[in-house]
Amino acid sequence: DDEKDLMEKFKWALQCDMVVSSGGVSVGDYDLVKASLKKMGQEMLFWKVAMKPGKPLAFGRIDDIPIFGLPGNPVSSFVSFEQFVRPSIRKMMGATQLTHRTVQAKLTRTIHKKAGRLHFLSANVQWENGACTVSPAQEQG
Repeated sequence: DDEKDLMEKFKWALQCDMVVSSGGVSVGDYDLVKASLKKMGQEMLFWKVAMKPGKPLAFGRIDDIPIFGLPGNPVSSFVSFEQFVRPSIRKMMGATQLTHRTVQAKLTRTIHKKAGRLHFLSANVQWENGACTVSPAQEQG
């Protein structure tokens, strides 16, 4: 990534109602999104969230334009989009139901997780006789 090129692309994107980027928001040598947006005057409201996958998520704004910096990992990016970006788009569109509906389900096996953050897992969902069961996929990082 080239910071000058990235800033030009963000300048163009700021003509929209919302900016969403993917990748470049962590702390590696090529993670230039946060620094580029800061130079452009972004007010960073938060960076990193207590969830897995999707911890490196940046959110801020320039003027009144919300800017989401999603992680580069495809699964992390998808989870972050569904948890933060889609509800924001729905709110901007005037929707009152911002999130997916939830259902009660029975797990087919015990799940162990670290406390202090929200975990999202891949799973198979089955409906049988009006009951929902969820089988988490094995070994998820």
